[in-house]
Amino acid sequence: MAELLRGRPALTVQWLVSLGLDLLATAGLVTVVHDYEGLGTWLLEASSALPVRLRRDLDLMLRATNHPPAVVEAIATEVLGADRAGHTSASDFFADLAELDEATCRRMIETVLSRSLTRHELTPAQGPAELLDDTEALEAVLAQMGTPVDVRDAAQLLRSPFEWRDLALSGLQRFWERVYREQWEQTNAQLIHSVEHHRRQSYPTDIASLFTAVTGRQIPDPVRPRLADVEHIRFVPSLYLGPYVSLLFNGATATVFYNGLGAPLDDAPGPQIDDLYHPLTALADKTRLAIMAMLSGRELYAQEIVDRLGISQSAVSRHLQLMVDMKVLNVRRGERGAKFYSINGPALQRVAQRLSEFR
Repeated sequence: MAELLRGRPALTVQWLVSLGLDLLATAGLVTVVHDYEGLGTWLLEASSALPVRLRRDLDLMLRATNHPPAVVEAIATEVLGADRAGHTSASDFFADLAELDEATCRRMIETVLSRSLTRHELTPAQGPAELLDDTEALEAVLAQMGTPVDVRDAAQLLRSPFEWRDLALSGLQRFWERVYREQWEQTNAQLIHSVEHHRRQSYPTDIASLFTAVTGRQIPDPVRPRLADVEHIRFVPSLYLGPYVSLLFNGATATVFYNGLGAPLDDAPGPQIDDLYHPLTALADKTRLAIMAMLSGRELYAQEIVDRLGISQSAVSRHLQLMVDMKVLNVRRGERGAKFYSINGPALQRVAQRLSEFR
């Protein structure tokens, strides 16, 4: 008898406009918009307009472990699987969230805590389940995570599954009604257009090439192991990611939030814009242009750039990392670990050449 072999199932790809996923992701982005350079300007406006109580509740719900993607992923996994009503209806999304029982919420919190420990590279003696039963130990771990909310409030919330669910429900409902509903209604057609555009394209079938073709980015190294067992990938457009990409995982399904602003308004012949968006986004900032000017014709290490700009080191680091990610700067490490930055001349020449195609 011939040997029986089982091959890996073919990757299936879905392009999806999802109200529930977009709402979750956007609420998460609003809470961290000041921590990342280049996110959509609407997020800054929304963050500034948040009522004080709503801001506090969103921070507590999403940043108790200082890792909002873990919370977004946990909720999406439970209530936004394939064909769930929350993809198209806010009321159905909230109804599904309200129906989560205590055991499910406890498991979700344990998952959030576990992924946050990994994200912050913490290995406490106790596992997530044990930490949730030990208030003092949990508070100590949350303090190590640098949570921006009171560690006692965060620990109390994580130890109370129904309170955690109810705060998530209340916070997301108020964010939807007071902040995001009108914006969603105004931009939904743009999201649909992005999805329809990508559905018409011929993309590579392997996951790494597909990811790069859609996002313009390489798969981050920490994410590669989680993609090894992915059988289904769904691409969801967001209008607020700027040059970033966000991923969620649910078993064999991966969800990739990509920037939905890059699709042309029609498919008429003419210069394409996908390869221009990221470098031009990296340059569309006065501080980053100042960095380009000071690096013209030379290489500087990070502290020299900080000293010359006169702004905080953390702010400069965010600008530099964005510019490296968008490939307008090169970075190398010196003998003592210092990072040296220089302009990626060939990349800028390609941008200039591409822009010259517009007549």
